[in-house]
Amino acid sequence: MTTTPSPSRRSSGQLLALLTAAFYALFTLLPNSHSLMVTWPWVLIWQAALLCPVLWLLAVAFQEKSFPQLGNKIDWWVGFVAAALVVTPIFAELPNQAIWYSWASLCFIAALYAINDWLNASQRHDRLLQLQGYLSIAFIIISLMVWGTQTLLPELDRLEQLREVGAAVNYDFSILELRNWAPLGHQNYVAGYLVLTLPLLIALGIVESGWRRWLWWSGVALGLADLYTTSSRGGWLGLLVVVAVGLALVLIRSSLPKIWLGISAGGTVLVFLLFILANNRLRSLLLAFLSGEWGGQFAYRLITMTTGWEMGKTHPFTGVGLGNVPWLYQEYRPPWAGYEAELIYQLHSTPAQLWAELGLWGLMIQLGGIVLFCYLLWRWWRSDLEKTELILTGSCFCAFVGYAAMSLTDYQFDNVAISGTLAVYLAVIASVLRKHPLMPFKYAPQFSFAGLGVAVAIVIWLIPIHRSWEVSMEGFNALAQEEVNREQFVQKLTQAHELAPWKPYYAYQLGWNLGDIAITSGNLAQRQTVLADSINWFQQGLEASRDREFGYTNLGWLQLNQGNPKAAMQSFAQSAQLLPAKRGVF
Repeated sequence: MTTTPSPSRRSSGQLLALLTAAFYALFTLLPNSHSLMVTWPWVLIWQAALLCPVLWLLAVAFQEKSFPQLGNKIDWWVGFVAAALVVTPIFAELPNQAIWYSWASLCFIAALYAINDWLNASQRHDRLLQLQGYLSIAFIIISLMVWGTQTLLPELDRLEQLREVGAAVNYDFSILELRNWAPLGHQNYVAGYLVLTLPLLIALGIVESGWRRWLWWSGVALGLADLYTTSSRGGWLGLLVVVAVGLALVLIRSSLPKIWLGISAGGTVLVFLLFILANNRLRSLLLAFLSGEWGGQFAYRLITMTTGWEMGKTHPFTGVGLGNVPWLYQEYRPPWAGYEAELIYQLHSTPAQLWAELGLWGLMIQLGGIVLFCYLLWRWWRSDLEKTELILTGSCFCAFVGYAAMSLTDYQFDNVAISGTLAVYLAVIASVLRKHPLMPFKYAPQFSFAGLGVAVAIVIWLIPIHRSWEVSMEGFNALAQEEVNREQFVQKLTQAHELAPWKPYYAYQLGWNLGDIAITSGNLAQRQTVLADSINWFQQGLEASRDREFGYTNLGWLQLNQGNPKAAMQSFAQSAQLLPAKRGVF
């Protein structure tokens, strides 16, 4: 049951709502979007995109003198998440990285509440899910087209040339570069998005009729093909859970003959098996599991999860801080890992990632989320919703369960498309299950002004960071020119480092490139000067990120070239402590 909005509510933040939707669609469909998010000027664009739902929510609260509560105990859990995002950066080992990620997460929470306000108009949740469905179909089409033209067809041409000279070769999904990465930049991101959206497309195919039904079911077929091309083990695990949960709900609630439901379930299992057997990567995994030789397949994730456990155990109350994992990873990496998983961007397990970065806060967020999900599912089960609402919200629940299963093997909350979809689904569930009108919030104006003040403070904090991104890009462009301008490169990256000294990337780049100049220089006087500068930059990089074997190893070689074997020995000793199996260090 929902309340009828006033005309002013319908007009509140409409432009900001449209901008939020446009940016969400852009970063869902833009090829290689996740990688572009760390390049200039795209980093500025997605940061501006995250600011839109914040301003949208503040505009609604100020104009309507109310706050769009989610209801059904969801606000308590979201409030705890927000508190964790505010508190844990204070105690993070690298606080600036933690603030960067915490602010982005708070923006998604703002988007959740802003969407919830928009859904207060009757029947808007159906409309929103339809729009999400259209976006999903566009995603699937773009994914297959981009991957097909940029990866599949060139590889098939190459294989055909090899067959002409007698080589027996086939398309190999075990090669990472041949899996479907488009448009999000990595096959696991694509698979995660499909696990979230395929249940919705199935539900839309059931509840709608005419040409739309054919559209949705065509989207399901293309989506399954798209998931196949990702060759993602976690993706197929998530979809298997979706199907199992969906069939269980149908068997219990549906009035259809059980024999037909059983035949449908058997057919679904058969389709899954055919997909797995047709994919050489998934087939090899299945055969290894059946033969009991599958342990090596999970060595990488075992190492990363062990590292995450050590991080959280060392900082049990607040974790190492959001965004700190890649910079501190080698300090906590187990010595028995050998050459495997030397560098990572994330721990490839959401529970491990949240425990490592947030400690007990992260653990309570996960446990609270499970309890809240069960409570909402119980409310949905006992509700008297219309058939369409029942099926559509049921697909959202199935998507959450399937994605939870996949999240055991990956961490993807830093992806706009995936976090945006989760926010949409949670807002829809809250809107459909809410039985009471929204309560007024007398402190809404004060909340709006306070929120605006925080947003302005964050923007001021972000300005030098984005400026450093911009000038560093100018420096790299100078290095990439046909006539290399190394002086401009050094000048621009030095400026970038001064703007954001807590980011080790600029110092490492200066150290590496100056070291290369020094070692290849024939001028002995210039060599010693540039060598000293290179060593200094590596040392500054290590101050910003102390636990990086790359920095210590290169510093050791430069000190050796400088004629300082004692200092080099100390640097190599630090390298050996971080990565004992590194070749050449001992």
